[in-house]
Amino acid sequence: MSGPTYGSPTPPSQPGGYGQPAYGNQPPAQPSYGQAQPGYGQAQPAYGQPAGQPQYGQPSGYEQPGGYGQAAGYGQPPAYGAPPAPPAPQTPQSNGFAVASLIFGIIGGSLLGLIFGFLGLSKAKKIGGKGRGMSVTGIILSVVWLVASIGVGVYVFTQLKERTDPGCAAAREFILDDSNLQFNSTSEAALKADLQRVVDELNADADMARSAEAKAAIKAMADDFKQLMDAIDSGNVPGPEFDAKITRDGQAIDAACGTIGA
Repeated sequence: MSGPTYGSPTPPSQPGGYGQPAYGNQPPAQPSYGQAQPGYGQAQPAYGQPAGQPQYGQPSGYEQPGGYGQAAGYGQPPAYGAPPAPPAPQTPQSNGFAVASLIFGIIGGSLLGLIFGFLGLSKAKKIGGKGRGMSVTGIILSVVWLVASIGVGVYVFTQLKERTDPGCAAAREFILDDSNLQFNSTSEAALKADLQRVVDELNADADMARSAEAKAAIKAMADDFKQLMDAIDSGNVPGPEFDAKITRDGQAIDAACGTIGA
């Protein structure tokens, strides 16, 4: 059989026959319809390598790490960057105002204790309440000292005022002199004369008194001695009620002029 004539076209090669591309030169297989496309960043098979076969040195699919942009697993820290450093521990703040309030409240510095106590309460609000208890205790103690100081001051002032009253001072001086209250009982006339001297002195002291309370108390005591004189004239001996009246009038003088015997 004669070969092809010069100038005639060469017939096309048949698949699978002589002239078929050699192994390794085949084009990559096209994915069929519905087959998953390779993901972005996933390695493509090398030219000439069958699809689905891993390249030399490349890890197999089940050991391959997640693709580009794949999120890390739940609870795992991100690989990029170091974890944030823990916050530096804060130094605990003290409340010096509260301590000062407590100290002044104990020793009786009421004014300073109150001032530092309220300052301590104000600072306690800013540092989480530290020192509030000491501030409250300091304020309470300072108030107690302040009330006690006011009470003592009023008492001392009253005593000084009463003792400086001229009527009280004269009555005190007369009564504390024992010789003024010694009565001559040898005769009725002598006894009445001594009683009259006491009445006159007490009435004069009452007139000098500035305080109305002191004036009334001293005057009442003078009336008691006058009643004794009247009892001598009438011959009626005073009963127990007279002794109780003299005791009450003496207590009234003590209240108005301070204790006579002090």
